[in-house]
Amino acid sequence: MPDDYDEEDTTITYGDLLEFEQGYADAMIGHFSNREDAADWVGIDGKSLATETLEAIRNDCRHFVINMIDALVDENGSMEVIDELCDYDAGRLFFLERMEVGIGFGDMASVEDDVRQHLIDAAEIFKPFELDIGEDRLVRIVIGPLSYRSLNQVQKGFADALVELEAQNHNDKDREDFEDGDGGEPERLWDGVTVHDLSQRALRTIVEGCEEFLAVVGSHHDQWRDFIADVPDYDIGWYLCLQRQRAGVGFASVLGNSDLTDLMVNAAEALGEMVVEVRDDGQIHIHNHRGRAATPAV
Repeated sequence: MPDDYDEEDTTITYGDLLEFEQGYADAMIGHFSNREDAADWVGIDGKSLATETLEAIRNDCRHFVINMIDALVDENGSMEVIDELCDYDAGRLFFLERMEVGIGFGDMASVEDDVRQHLIDAAEIFKPFELDIGEDRLVRIVIGPLSYRSLNQVQKGFADALVELEAQNHNDKDREDFEDGDGGEPERLWDGVTVHDLSQRALRTIVEGCEEFLAVVGSHHDQWRDFIADVPDYDIGWYLCLQRQRAGVGFASVLGNSDLTDLMVNAAEALGEMVVEVRDDGQIHIHNHRGRAATPAV
């Protein structure tokens, strides 16, 4: 493993990175360039990493090496050596391990079980993150990735309603096409799909839509929360989704008819009806908004 982590750098470029760090950086670029926004990553390579991103890579790699050494030193003060693993591959596996993609140190069949576990433990404190390509075409680390568990109750209600509604709609359509002889065997892409299969961009679309809705309603009626005090936040999210998707049921079903109900209905429907699909990657994608002049959320 690298033995010169004490050197101080004032300016970092990709070429200045150690092999361990370059393996990490290359795995990072490869990972993000193979997701649903792959077209945005055309032409992006190690030279596209912003200075602060390179500094974060070096800092995390240094801390991992320290953690790894501490984990591999036995009670006699000697360290188990991993001869089969070169520095570049160690950096690559470290990135994959921290991103929780299902590939990482656990796949090192040539390394003893206890050593693999030490490496996994050393990487465990490092959390997944997201990258963003700025207008200057430089890559920067942004906030950690969203997950269903990180959503608030309004957003969870929206997500649950969306998945249940779309799964039912798609399954019904598959069944009708099959019975009519128009669609062949149903694709059943929605079988077994849950809210935990929402893509990052789909989750962002849900969060942004809920926040926009609440901002619009709140700005027009300071007492709206008193009006719906008996309706849990989760249910607000649930009916917001149904209203937005024009499912035939919405806020009037739980709030009755009133000026505020009309305001909430209009605010929900102004967001635009979403087009939702499960792609071959097994994730749920929201790739357009019908009836709304907005940048498609792919």
